[in-house]
Amino acid sequence: MAKKSANNRPAPAPSKNSIATKDAVVWLPREPWRSLLLFSVPLLVYARTIGFDFTHHDDDRMIVENAAALARGFDWGFIFGTDAWFMPGQIELYRPWQSLTYVADYRIGGLSPWVYHLHNVLIFCLNAVLLDRLLFSFLRHARWAFYGALLYSVHFLFVHAVCWIPARGDLYLFFFGVSALIALQRYLRSGGAGWLMANAGLSFLAMLSKESAVVLPVVGAAMLYQHRRDRPVGMPAAAWAVVSAALAGLYLVLRSGAVAAGNNLSVAAFLSNLRTLPEETAKLLLPVGFSVMPVFTPLATGLGVLAIAGLGWWIVRGAGRMDARTAVPAAALLALSLIPSLVYAPSFAGMAYDYLDHRAYFGFLGLWILLLERGRQSRLLEKKWAAPVLLAALALSAATDWVFSTAYRDKWAYYENALRTNPASGLANLNYGIFLRQEGDHKMAEALPYFEKAVAGSPGYYDGHLRLAECLNILGRSREALPHADEALRLLGEKNWPDALKGDAHSVRGAIRGKLGDHAAALQDFEAARRYKPADPAIAYNLGLALRNVGRREEALALFEEAVAQRPDYAEAWYELGFNNGVLNRFDAAKRALDQAVRLRPENADALLFRGLAQQSLGNLPAACADWQKAAQLGKQEAAAFGQQHCR
Repeated sequence: MAKKSANNRPAPAPSKNSIATKDAVVWLPREPWRSLLLFSVPLLVYARTIGFDFTHHDDDRMIVENAAALARGFDWGFIFGTDAWFMPGQIELYRPWQSLTYVADYRIGGLSPWVYHLHNVLIFCLNAVLLDRLLFSFLRHARWAFYGALLYSVHFLFVHAVCWIPARGDLYLFFFGVSALIALQRYLRSGGAGWLMANAGLSFLAMLSKESAVVLPVVGAAMLYQHRRDRPVGMPAAAWAVVSAALAGLYLVLRSGAVAAGNNLSVAAFLSNLRTLPEETAKLLLPVGFSVMPVFTPLATGLGVLAIAGLGWWIVRGAGRMDARTAVPAAALLALSLIPSLVYAPSFAGMAYDYLDHRAYFGFLGLWILLLERGRQSRLLEKKWAAPVLLAALALSAATDWVFSTAYRDKWAYYENALRTNPASGLANLNYGIFLRQEGDHKMAEALPYFEKAVAGSPGYYDGHLRLAECLNILGRSREALPHADEALRLLGEKNWPDALKGDAHSVRGAIRGKLGDHAAALQDFEAARRYKPADPAIAYNLGLALRNVGRREEALALFEEAVAQRPDYAEAWYELGFNNGVLNRFDAAKRALDQAVRLRPENADALLFRGLAQQSLGNLPAACADWQKAAQLGKQEAAAFGQQHCR
C-alpha cells in the first residue's frame, strides 16, 4: 500500500534528479523548462542593457579607442602577446580570451555597444544554467540547485558583472571555472579519465579569461583528495596533475611575455584589501553600498562583520551534519578564489583601487554552496514560509537589479553615480571633467573643479595634472598651469608609460610656454613631442607654430604642409600655411592654402582678411574687396579699413 501523507493523500514521488525532496513545498519545474527558466529570468531582467552605451571606464581603452587593434582580427600572436588593453606589456593584466571575444564582437558590430552588451548578457544567462548543474552535482538536490542558481543569477551584487563590459573576464572565468568543476564532479561520480582531461583544459581556458583561475587546479586537487576513498589516486589523477601543471606553466610563460613586470602581490595589498570581505558579505545579504566605483563605508563594513559572524556561526553549528564532500571543496573554493584579488594591487591604477563587486561573482561561489548545503541539511525548503520568502527574495533582487543597472546606461549616468557615491574618487572626477572638456572649450570653466578634485584625490597620477594644466592654460591661467604640466612629465618619467602619452604631455607644456612668451622652451617641448609622436598632425602643426614664433618660417611651412597632408580637413594648419606664405610674398601659394581654410571654416575672418591681401597682390582687387567685406561683416575691423581704403 502507498504511504499516506499527513492529509491522507499519497506522498509525492521523489524527483528523478533529486534526493531528499520529501514534503518539499517549493515547486520545481521539469526539464527542459528548468534550464529555459534559468536562462530566461536573468535575460528578462537585463535585456534592456543591450541598448546601453559604453561607460568609458576601461571599455574606452579596450574598445572605443582601440579600433585599430580590434580590426586586426584573429591575429593570435597579437591577442596572446599583449595585455588586457591590447598593449605590449603596459599593465599586469593578461586576459587573451577576453580580448578574443572583443575581436569577435567587433567583427559583428564594429564599435556599436549593443553587441558587447548582448554578449555579456547571453554569457551571464548561460552561466545560470551551468550553475544549476554544478550545484546539483554538489548538493544532489534539484530544488536547492535550481533556486540557488536562480537567486544567484538575479542577485543584486552581480549587476556589475553583467552590465559592465570589461567584466567579460569575470563572466568567462565563471563559465569555464564552473564547467571545469562540473567535469571534475562527473569524474568523481562516474569515472572516466576524459572528464579529468576536460577539467584541465577548461581550467586553462579560465586562466586565459582571468588570473584568479590559477587556483582551480588546487581546488581540483582538494576535491580529488576529499573523494580518495571513492576514487583512489591512480594513473588518471597522476596524468591530470601532469597535464594541469603543464598547462599552468604554459599560461605563465604566455603571460610573462605579454604583461608588464611588477611586484603587485604583497602582504600590504592583502591587509589593504581585507576590508573587502565584510563589505562584499554585507552586499550579499542586503542591497547596501551600491556604486559603480565603490567606496568603503562604516555601515557596510559593520553589517558585513555581523553577517560574517552570523553566517559563520550558522555554518559551523551544522557542520557535523553537512556532507563533507560538499562542504570541504566549497570552503576551499571560497578561500582560494578570493586570494588572488586580495593580495593584488595594480601598479597602473595610480588614481584609485576600488574593489568592484564583479570580482565576487566567481569568488563567492564557494560561500554560496556552503550556505545552500547548510540550508539543505536544515530542510529550509520544507518550511511553510519557504515559497513566499523565496518569491520575495527573487522579486526584490530583480527589482533592485533593474534600478542599479541604470547606472550603466551611458558615461554620464556611470560617472554621476560614481561622483555621488564616491565624491573623492580621483578617477571619477578626472573622467567627468574630460567628458565636459570634450564638449568644447566653452565647458572648460565647468570642467576645472573636477580636474582640481582629481589632482587632490590622486596627486600621483599624471593625467590629472595634465588635464588640469591644459584647462588652466585655455582659461588664461598659464602660470598656474605650468607646474602641473611639469609634474605630469615627471610622473610619466617614473614609469614605463607609452611614448604617445609623453608626446601629449610635452605638447601641453609647449602650448603653455608659448602663451607665456617663452618660445625657445616651447620649441624644445614640441620637438620632444615630435620625437614621441612623429606621425601626429597636431604636433606637426604646433611645432610649426613654435618655429614660426622664433622666425624659422621655412621650416614652419614644411610642417604645416605635412599637417594638411596627414589631415586634409585641418583648417588651422591651412590658415597658417597660407598666412606664412603670404608673409614670404608667395601669394599664389598663400591664396591656394587660404582657399582651403575658408572652405573649411567660412566664418574665419582672419583667413578672409589675408586671402584678400593675397588677391590684391595678385591683381584681383574685386575678389579682395569681396573677402574684406565678408571679414568686416564677421567683425574684423582691419578688413573694414582695407575696404574703405581700396574698394571705393
